[in-house]
This record gives sequence, C-alpha cells and structure tokens, in this order.
Amino acid sequence: MGRGISGLSGASTVYALSSAPGKAGVAVVRISGPEALAAAGQLLGKRALPIPRQATVARLSDPLTDDLLDQALVLTFPGPRSFTGEDVVELHLHGSRAVVAGVLDALGRLQGLAPAPPGEFTKRAFAHGKLGLTQVEGLADLISAETTSQRQQALRHLEGDAQKLLLGWRQELLHALALLEAYIDFSEDENIEEDAFSSASEKVGHMVEEMRRHVADSRAGQRVRDGVRIVLSGLPNVGKSSLLNYFCRQERAIVTDIPGTTRDLLTVDLELRGFPVIFVDTAGIRFGDQVDRVEQEGVRRAQEAAANADVRICLQDATNPESLCCSTLKQGGVPCACLHGSAINADQSTPPHLLRVVNKCDAKPLSMELSEGVLSVSCLERKNLDQLTTVLGDTVETLCHTASGEVPTVVRHRHQQHLTAALEALEQALVSSALSADCVLMAEEMRYALSELGHLTGHVKLDEMLDIVFSEFCIGK
Repeated sequence: MGRGISGLSGASTVYALSSAPGKAGVAVVRISGPEALAAAGQLLGKRALPIPRQATVARLSDPLTDDLLDQALVLTFPGPRSFTGEDVVELHLHGSRAVVAGVLDALGRLQGLAPAPPGEFTKRAFAHGKLGLTQVEGLADLISAETTSQRQQALRHLEGDAQKLLLGWRQELLHALALLEAYIDFSEDENIEEDAFSSASEKVGHMVEEMRRHVADSRAGQRVRDGVRIVLSGLPNVGKSSLLNYFCRQERAIVTDIPGTTRDLLTVDLELRGFPVIFVDTAGIRFGDQVDRVEQEGVRRAQEAAANADVRICLQDATNPESLCCSTLKQGGVPCACLHGSAINADQSTPPHLLRVVNKCDAKPLSMELSEGVLSVSCLERKNLDQLTTVLGDTVETLCHTASGEVPTVVRHRHQQHLTAALEALEQALVSSALSADCVLMAEEMRYALSELGHLTGHVKLDEMLDIVFSEFCIGK
C-alpha cells in the first residue's frame, strides 16, 4: 500500500552510485523508476535484458557513442518486487573512478533520468509501503553502525520488530476508540453492548502498562545508538588524562604535572564489549584567584559534562587528601566539587552512574580504609586498570540492556518524545474514564495518542519530519 508523500524527485526515474565512492573492487549503480528497464536496455544495446532477479554478465556501451563502458553484472527487479517498489536495475561495475564516471555520464544523457538526491531510493521504498518509518531509521542506523550492538539493534529495527509493536498498539487503540465512539453515539441503542465503555478502558489500560515499560527503557536504545558517555572528572593532576590515554591505547591527551593543563573537553569514541562509548576528559575542578577566565570556563564545562554523563568516573589522588571526596573514605568526605553548582540536563532522566577511583596507589599507601566499591589503581604502573575495565564494561552492558530484555523501541530522541506524549494522553484518558466517565474527553485523548503514534509509524503526512529522517542517508540509498 503506497503512501502519498511529497518531496520525491521531480524526475520519475532516478539513478545513483549506491556503493561507497572512490576506488574499489566493485561499484554498484542503482536505477529506479518506470524507465529503469528501458535505460538498462539502452546500455545493453542489442542484447536482451537479463531474466528478472538473475545476475547476468553483460557488456555495457554508451548509447550515443557506442563506446564500451564496462563488462558488468546486471540485475533487474521489476516492481513491485523490488527495494523501492518500482522497476529497479542494479549495475555491478568494476570499481574504478573512470568506469563509474562513464556509466553515470551515459545515464545522465538519457531522457527522463535524473541523479537521485540523498535518501531518494529509501524514500521511494517508504512511499510505496515497502518499509515503515522505524524500519527506514533502522536502515540508516545500520549503514552508520560501527559496533556489534549498533549493528544488532539496527537490524532488529530494519526487520520490523519496533514497527510491528507500534502498529499493534495503533490497531488496539483504533479498536478501543471504535468501541468508545460507538458507546458515545449509540449508548441508548439496545443493540450496543453494555460493556463497550469498560472494554475500551481495559484496552487503554493494557497499552499504558506496555508503553510505560518501553518509555522506562528508552535510554538503553539511545545509548546503543549514540554511545555511552563516560566522563572523567576530579581535581587537577589526579590522573584523568593518563586514564584516558590508557583506554585509548595511545597518547591522546597531554599529560603534565602542571595544574590546568587540560582546559577544554576532549572526547574520544571507542568500543567496549561491542558497545559504543564516548570518553570525555575534562578540566581539573579548582577555584580561587589562580584560576583565570579561560580555566573557569573549562571548569564550568567539566561540571556540566559530569552532570550529564551516563557514567562518571570520579578520579582522586591517593597522595592528595583534598581530592578524596565523594565519600570515598569510610567515614565520609566533603561534597564532590565535580558537580557543585551544575544541573542535570532535562533530557537526562537519571543521574550519572558513579564509579569512584583512587589513583597513584603506588606512590603512597592510603592510611584510611576506602568505602565499598571504590577502586584503587595506578595509571603509572597500570595496576588494577584491568579490574577497572571489567567494572566499567559491566556498567556499560547494564546501561545498554532493557529491563525486559526486549529490543528497545525507543532509539532516538524523537521516539522518546512521541511515545511519551502518546503515553501521557492515554494516562489522561484513563483519568477521564475513572473520575468522570467523560467519554468525549477520553476519546479526544485517544485520538491525540493515535496522532503521536502516527509520527512513529509514518501514518501522518508531515513532510518536514520525513525530510529530517531521510536527510541522514547518503546519495545512492
């Protein structure tokens, strides 16, 4: 079933390089639209088109000059049994720049064909009902995936796991709304079931329970997609940059014994147990007359980063009693300066997970006993850093797994916004049902929830929102 969306290319048939640009063993050029098969026929000359979905080796020639372009593998996919739902041709070429340029130039001279803008093929697949909106987003995430967990999550969305769940909620809500509308319009008719209102309320209540669980797990999917943010914080010279260099396995941060060496945030993207992580080195937290305006700004950014982290490693120095804060010692300590005066971002529903680490344990044994869960390490001698890596890996895994063990439905911020709005509307519908039995108000809240779910399934015509989704694709996809 097709979707009438605007924004498709003005030309009815489009073409583009679908594989990565540059020199390669194989390059794939895709053509989609009503003239796709005819365009392939012109490149083949007097040779017949291959049998649909059967790879065939063929000589491609320029239709105007008859110059040989390449000996390629040609596949045809007559619509609607194709990726886009239209007639599609794929040309698997030798991947030199000259071959690709020659074929693209030849296609560009054919009447009725135009280069495809970014995301055009996927947008056509969506428009023809071949992919749901969350499947489109799953495809974009799969193309961008850099870690095992990102690949696995994106594939689950591409295969339609989230789409099926959302469509199930939509159908259930439509059924409940139909019961409620019937109750409103025909409540005095003896043919209407007396329990129509209670049945509708029961269905809404069941959906509210399910949605609450998925909203509660929303951060897990977003962390897998965007990365777990791990912020290294603490006073100056406690070893934050040294610890970052250890995890990077290279000298990414400058390390000196001069306080204030690190003045701005330094971020590094890494992988830990198949999950994407973003390590953030920060300026040492200190105050006083010796701190200039540049360092003050660095301290402010450090505190903000610490407040909005997924994991905060509060690093302390065994040789400096002033750094032993965050209740590191069993008898307690001063409030942590890393978070002083900072506020957690509104999008951060939970405070950062805190790991407390005491560095330089090789230089001076602690005379006081540490609290439970505090790790004692030495960045200089690499002592106990493997233990820290294990604890950090366990923490990252926990943060990226949903409580139910199901694939996350919410993997983007927009998912969280619309699902939360739908949930709030249904919760309000239950309030109307329980307190006043106001069926009209209850129906209105349910219609609003349907609209919010439509933003996730693609059952609303919002071209601006669709443009944002498809803008993530490269040319040729």
